[in-house]
Amino acid sequence: MTQKLLNELTTGIVILDVEGAVSYMNTAAEDTLGISLKRAVGNRLVDSVPSFRDVSDLCDRAMGEGQSFGHVITVPAPQRDGSELELAVRATPLE
Repeated sequence: MTQKLLNELTTGIVILDVEGAVSYMNTAAEDTLGISLKRAVGNRLVDSVPSFRDVSDLCDRAMGEGQSFGHVITVPAPQRDGSELELAVRATPLE
């Protein structure tokens, strides 16, 4: 039920494990990142989407310090028109 609810959201959600590997992403995240959950799961986010280095660093910081961090990050994401993507990112450790 939780997965179905998350897939209905228009906001992209990516859940990483303690090693920074993707364990889940909803449909909106798949569309934004241009990759499928099947391709990304088990891989570090930065390995799946190299242009997301700043996002990966933010996640590492949140895990290391045990608190939430949020930033607006502009990344050269794989957009069809070649444009950059501005993302509001919040990294929150769940454990």
